[in-house]
Amino acid sequence: MNIFAQKNLHTPVVILTILTFAMLPIYLLPSGGFQFVDVIIILLSLATLIAVNVSEIQIGIYLIGPFIPFVSWAVIVNSYYSMETISKGGYFLTLIQLIFGFYIVFLFSIVFNRIFSNPKGVFYLYWSLLVSCITPWLIEAKGGTVRNALSFNNPNQLAYYAILIISMLILINYANTETRNKKAMYWILNIIILMFSNVFVMVSVSRAGLAVIILLDIYLFYKLLGKYKKSFFVPVTMLVITSIVIMQSDAVFNMKSLNDPTQTQYTQSMAARFTSYDIKASLYKRILGHVKEQNKFEVILGRGGDKGRFGEIGIGESTIGQEAHNMITEIFDSYGMIGIVLFLGGSIFFFIRLGNFPYKWFFFMSLLLFNMLHNGIRFRCMWVSIALVSIVSFIIYKRQADKYYQLSELQPLNQNCKP
Repeated sequence: MNIFAQKNLHTPVVILTILTFAMLPIYLLPSGGFQFVDVIIILLSLATLIAVNVSEIQIGIYLIGPFIPFVSWAVIVNSYYSMETISKGGYFLTLIQLIFGFYIVFLFSIVFNRIFSNPKGVFYLYWSLLVSCITPWLIEAKGGTVRNALSFNNPNQLAYYAILIISMLILINYANTETRNKKAMYWILNIIILMFSNVFVMVSVSRAGLAVIILLDIYLFYKLLGKYKKSFFVPVTMLVITSIVIMQSDAVFNMKSLNDPTQTQYTQSMAARFTSYDIKASLYKRILGHVKEQNKFEVILGRGGDKGRFGEIGIGESTIGQEAHNMITEIFDSYGMIGIVLFLGGSIFFFIRLGNFPYKWFFFMSLLLFNMLHNGIRFRCMWVSIALVSIVSFIIYKRQADKYYQLSELQPLNQNCKP
């Protein structure tokens, strides 16, 4: 299967890819449902699949294949509960969202494969990331407190988005070794995208986002500086200072005067988010809050994915009817022990299929760390980034294989040259 055969990169595919990245952070509809970016993804599907070949389809099937048993189980569970009860949010809506996520991996594996096969393709992705950092500021910010969501529906989505943007930036840099250190635009785009991502996390005041973004910053600088790795703390320090200066801007946070009593109250409440007590209470609620309310039948088979649709909030301390702020817990809560085993098993097989690409460990650990505190399973950007890490893994594998082949070809020549 030659997954890197040359494929013409049609202009509509490039334009729609950039538009997709531009629309990923735009949330004009309630969370849990469809967004306007889905329309662009459908148009991108038509532009891409109209000229698809067998080898490209094999890429997508190879990637999503390990998750087919899990998706099949989700279909069975949600179909059962949709017939058993009358659902306000809709079990089928949850099921469509789940299937659509894996379809995004399938589609963008083809799109990214075509983009990387084009000599100028990698810079299309740099510009796509840059555009995706600008569009969140174009929509009136939701909220007005210290925590800001910009174009998203809540601040945690903004933090997750920032993590994925930096993760994809690192991936593109891995694939862009040919032009590294040759063009000033390469450095300019990296610095701008990096600064935007850090500001997003600081604006959101997300604890999980802050922890992950620091690790990603260090990793990115370590990879960017090449032979100057020992001095990577210098740009990290400069980035922190610059971000602090930006954080003082009223335009960024939409803050009231510091003398305003309500602003003082908000500031104090945000500071309390980083206390030991608040963090421990939040961890317990997000990781174990749903498990204690399941019966034995639900523990094994699940109770269907129909909780927390459209941002519904439960009453009192009960978490019934709410969606878990933890992707693993939400899968267990919805599809039981069977579902979580199938999902984790599929994830392991998927991980193995990405080969020996070193960054895959860091990438998925970052995703896992954030999703232990938030549920990002319907987050379109997550699925796009998973497709990107998959294709970059294949690129690295092919690059290593070609290098090994060239060395093996040189060995007989070296032997013939011996006196």
